[in-house]
Amino acid sequence: HIWEWSSADNKVRGERIKNEFRAHASVQEDAMLFSDYIERIYKNDIDLFIKNWNEFLNGSITTFDVSYRIVNSEDKIIWYRDVGRISADGKDHIVIKGTYMNVTETVGEQERLKLFGNAFESTRDWVIIFDRSFNPIVANPTMTKAMGITGSKVNKSIIDQLKNRFDKEFSLLVRQMKNLKLGEHW
Repeated sequence: HIWEWSSADNKVRGERIKNEFRAHASVQEDAMLFSDYIERIYKNDIDLFIKNWNEFLNGSITTFDVSYRIVNSEDKIIWYRDVGRISADGKDHIVIKGTYMNVTETVGEQERLKLFGNAFESTRDWVIIFDRSFNPIVANPTMTKAMGITGSKVNKSIIDQLKNRFDKEFSLLVRQMKNLKLGEHW
């Protein structure tokens, strides 16, 4: 999905504007005033958004890249990630174009997985939670201790350790994981 901002009229444009803010008074077609857009950013994310925007405009960073929440016309909170670059830098105005992605499901999934992992913190069983691409997200202390991992950083190296330690059983584990349905465990 594409978004655009122009300093000539200080408006943000894109399908997202029409879809998320159609009831907002300043929305005309697929555009709204930048100041009105900022007002729709979730209160805890405004400072981060504005900081990145200002650093981008003053040249401190070359790419605008920020994840934040907006509150749409129906008062639903939606996570977005915007990435943009200056596409025209004229004498009279600047045009920034970029892409946006609704990352609400991704952010929510990561949070749920972390909470689920925290629930297994005190068990003596080895617990590791993977995302749907089989990337490790979180492991309990018993698992990290057994694998010799320090801190809470869990990454793909844990997979290599499991392969080396449990060569034959590992292929069974992978097959079992691939057959699991959403919400199932093994």
